[in-house]
Order: sequence, then structure tokens, then C-alpha cells
Amino acid sequence: MALILNDADVKALNPPMDGAIKVIERCFQLQASGEVTNHPRVHLPYPPSGHSERRAGFGERTLRVLPAIVPAFDAAGFRTYAIGPRKSGEASALLVLFSFEDMTLKAIINDTWLHYIRTGAPAGVAAKYLSRSSIDTLGVIGTGRIARRAAEAVACVRKFRRIKVYSPSPEHRLSYARDIGELLRVEVESEESPRTVVESADILITATNAHRPVYDGDWLEPGVLVISLAPGEVDVKTLERGRFFSTWKEQALHDRPSREPFKTLEAQGRLVEFEEKCQEFHDVVSGTLPGRTNDEEIITCLVPASSVWDPAMASWVYGLARAKGIGTEMSI
Repeated sequence: MALILNDADVKALNPPMDGAIKVIERCFQLQASGEVTNHPRVHLPYPPSGHSERRAGFGERTLRVLPAIVPAFDAAGFRTYAIGPRKSGEASALLVLFSFEDMTLKAIINDTWLHYIRTGAPAGVAAKYLSRSSIDTLGVIGTGRIARRAAEAVACVRKFRRIKVYSPSPEHRLSYARDIGELLRVEVESEESPRTVVESADILITATNAHRPVYDGDWLEPGVLVISLAPGEVDVKTLERGRFFSTWKEQALHDRPSREPFKTLEAQGRLVEFEEKCQEFHDVVSGTLPGRTNDEEIITCLVPASSVWDPAMASWVYGLARAKGIGTEMSI
């Protein structure tokens, strides 16, 4: 019997962010030790050319699959999601979980709500290993659910006095300031310019749907940690100014469609140079590479989607659901 968890079930479980951070951190350790099998995201656009006036490179319809096997979580499975020709561009997403032990189907989980937790949680791990130990200001560009969850994740590992947030929408900025200020019990300032956010930040989170650079790398102050949670948000200057890591180097540098800053670097004939400069973040978590070496260096962590996280998080949530008796059993 497989357990079916719909979006309401996942919300009822309310998976805690500190628990999600531990799952993601463990995934990095397993990646470093080679105890996982995963595959870059499979991206199928239609039409095959990827032409779309609304989403260049994605086509009017897109199917994506992210598979992995993670024995330590008794997990094998994948996340799959489809984007149709709706104006909203929202995805329909599922997690499919099999038992590693016997490869039988364990669960099918709606991945709408859980996706925001899983995508925000790596920001907490990155902050733990790459930020200065003492910070004052968290800067956030973006006000959606991932930007909210990412701030929550950083708050699990670092204390800070305030958040400065920017979005092109004043309404969204004010909503973020109200909700996150209440959740984290910190001062949240709504800013009219991304520059004000960037120049004040000890940790800068970018979590937008812009698919292009959202700030100028020249604005970064010494000692800042940049955590980019969506593709295409940072510029070449950001990578030129310090060390940079990726939670999955292959996915970040060779994503399709090609994203910034690597699209520009490829056009400049500099992609190989920056491919050599990019380091795997999981090697920092495992202790193979040093994280921050001084309080003045600028560090960037690119966080592309990693298929390893999906079955691991699905297994964790499956355990929570079984313990609380949430979900519907079904023979498939």
C-alpha cells in the first residue's frame, strides 16, 4: 500500500524548517562521500525548439524530472513537474518515493507546499558553513514563498537584527515585511531599491522569478555571503569578486536553457575559467574544502535544484506522516 499525501496533508504536517535543514545537510554529506546516485534535471520542452514568447527556452509546455537514489534515507525516487500554457506559469509537481530496500512504492506526495520548504532550507546550510559567525543584516531580493522560507532557514542558524527586502511590487514588500517580521520577531525594512538591500547585507538571498541578474555585483560589500536560490540571478561581476560554490556544479554550469552568468561567460569564451573556479559546496560540508577563511572575503553560493534532496525529503515527510497518521493509503 502506498501513502498518498495531498497538499492539505503536507500543510497539516507542517514539516519544521530546522528538521528540513538537517535533512539537506545530511544530503550534502552523502554527496561528498559518493553514497548517492543522481542525474541532472531532465528538461523536455514542447515545442522541441523551446520557443515561447512567455518563457524562452521552456516552450509553451514543459515536463521536468529529477531522479535520485539515496540509500541512507531508504529512498529512491524523483520529483516531476509540468508547466502548462497558463498565464500564471505555476507548476504541477509530485514526489514519487520508492523504498531503497526492495524498490516498492512507498508514497506519492504533492510537492507544492513542500517545495518551498525544501528550496528554502539549503540557505540555512549555506549560511551555517559560509557566512560570518556574527551578522547584523539579512538582505533579501524577492518576496515569494521561497524567499520567505529562506529567511526562516537562515534564522535557524544565525541570529540577526534586521532584514532589508526588495521587490518591484510595493504591496509584496509590505506583505513580506509584515509576515516575516511577525514570524521571526525581527525588524523588516521594505526598500525601494535593490542597491540599498545589497549594500547593507551581511548575507544576501536572491529568490526571484526574474531569470536575469537582479543586482550589480559592484554593490557587494566585503564579507558578504550571496545565496542565489533561482537560476540566472547573479552577474559575472559577482563571481569575479570572490570565491564561489555551487550545491551542484554540473547543474549550475550546464543547465538548459543556459542561464546567467554562465551564458555571458560562454559567449566571452571564459566558461572553462569559471568552471575551474567553481567549487562543490558539499566538499565544504564534509570538511574537504575550507568554507569562509576570513571576514572580508565575498562568497557566493549558487543553489540549483538537486535531485538528491527530493527522495530524502520525501522519506522524511513520509516518516512524519506515518507517525501522525496523516494521509491516505491506496493500492496502486
